Amino acid sequence: MKNVKMSRVIGLVLSASAAVVLCGGCVRTNSPTATTANADTTATTASSVQAPSEVKNTSAAKFPEDWIGHWRGEARAGGPGSRPGASFIMELIVQPLEQKSTGDERRWTWTIVYDGAQGRQERAYLLIEKDRERGRYVIDEGNSIVLDAVFLQGGLYSQFALEQVELSSAYRLMNFGGVDERLTLEILTHRPGAGTKTGGGTIEGTQQRVPEVTTFAPISLQRAEMKRVEKAGTRGSTERDLPAR
Repeated sequence: MKNVKMSRVIGLVLSASAAVVLCGGCVRTNSPTATTANADTTATTASSVQAPSEVKNTSAAKFPEDWIGHWRGEARAGGPGSRPGASFIMELIVQPLEQKSTGDERRWTWTIVYDGAQGRQERAYLLIEKDRERGRYVIDEGNSIVLDAVFLQGGLYSQFALEQVELSSAYRLMNFGGVDERLTLEILTHRPGAGTKTGGGTIEGTQQRVPEVTTFAPISLQRAEMKRVEKAGTRGSTERDLPAR
């Protein structure tokens, strides 16, 4: 697999030689030999999957008010195959920021922390509200990269492309208010240039046209399950409270 050089990210993929940081919209390699995923590894869930009847309706949670707090848990990342993916600790810190004036956009810290074999890495991003009614937000990485995000059916979703890869990320608050309340993140990666086209003809013996479909095989998955470490206070943060970006 070719090396993919990117900037900063929402996820972290660890290989034997280096760490690849998968961003809210990009990826940065910490070593010239790093790759987005090891083809011999695969991501596995951090805990067993619950039956639908055990999962509360996440749409009851207000976003981002009910997501505010410090979340921490295990994450795994890897590529196709039967071997377990690399494991590391992930944290997400969501804290409201004070508005400088009434007309200002509402903002929150969206600080992501990775703690693994390559050490502790902190990404001091911002979540900015654009249109609450339509669920439109952006994640500002503080380096000119700004990612569109949409709150949809209880989850925060983003899709982004960088060079030869495309990534889809999904944050979801599960079991809101329950003893097993947790925040999950999944980042799925594929190469758009490696798609396979099927269809495009007609059904035999008829004139019915079949649309052409292009399918893409995922090349890596990162999955994290985080529990609340603590709930954030009601006091709004200021820019001075934020770590350096």
